Amino acid sequence: MRPYFYCDAILTGGTNDEGTFYASTDPQVIEKTRRLKASVEKFIQSARTRYETRISSAGTGSQADQDFDESYEAIIQRLDGLISSHGSDAKKLSSLMAAGSAKFHLADNHLFFEELLSGDDSVKFDDILQGLDIPKKEVVAMKVHMDSSDIDPILSNIDTFIASAKTRNANNATQSAAGSEVDETFDSEYDAFITLADEAESLIQDDMSANLATLQAHIRTSGIIITGIVIAAVTGAVFIGLIFSRLVGGAFNKCLNQANQISEGNLTQTIDVSILPKDETGTLAGRCAQPYDREFKGLGRGHEIRG
Repeated sequence: MRPYFYCDAILTGGTNDEGTFYASTDPQVIEKTRRLKASVEKFIQSARTRYETRISSAGTGSQADQDFDESYEAIIQRLDGLISSHGSDAKKLSSLMAAGSAKFHLADNHLFFEELLSGDDSVKFDDILQGLDIPKKEVVAMKVHMDSSDIDPILSNIDTFIASAKTRNANNATQSAAGSEVDETFDSEYDAFITLADEAESLIQDDMSANLATLQAHIRTSGIIITGIVIAAVTGAVFIGLIFSRLVGGAFNKCLNQANQISEGNLTQTIDVSILPKDETGTLAGRCAQPYDREFKGLGRGHEIRG
């Protein structure tokens, strides 16, 4: 998954194991998210640069590193060789002691220098250089009892060792300065990213709250509208039912009243079946009036059924 997947999900939508994300339509959220995405990309780049810088500063293999290690090993080996080959010669005892002292001070300052390179601020390079003068003087003193052909290569190795130490120290200072600048950039990008992320989160929460409030308002409005429609439909049905009942019931009641009067001997009544509904109930009422028609027409009275 891309490190800025959620930025893209806010801008254009997306899907992952958590579900489906829909793009935001809020202009402020969109603008803030675009800035946040750019900040994430810068932060990632600064992290890569920081990592590469740290690897470079901690790595070995430069020419100065090789010269430093090779010269140190050569010095120790040559001194060990002289001690071993002249150890039984009492006349050279002072030179052998000088060789042992030189080994000790070389090893001691070599250790201090490695601590300096590892970041120990309590160790000073000038102190290391002064410490390296001691083994050099000790080796020079060995010339009194030993051949220059044995001593001069050791002195050359010591000079190479000191020169490579100076070069390594300068490189370390340069890399430390670069590393500090990279660290500052990394921290700055991180702070910017966190600030924008907090601002974007606040805007998104506000937008979600506003959308939720709007949705709830739509739900309430829809409920009111549906309730109004139901009430209007029931009222209309009742009203139509009353009208229909009056129209149909009134006509039937009139027919019933006239039929009652005819049954009581009032043969002057007229039953107008045309006012009855043109359906099965109207047909039934009309047929109910037909017996009276046949009976009273036979009597020649004024009864009339109009249809």
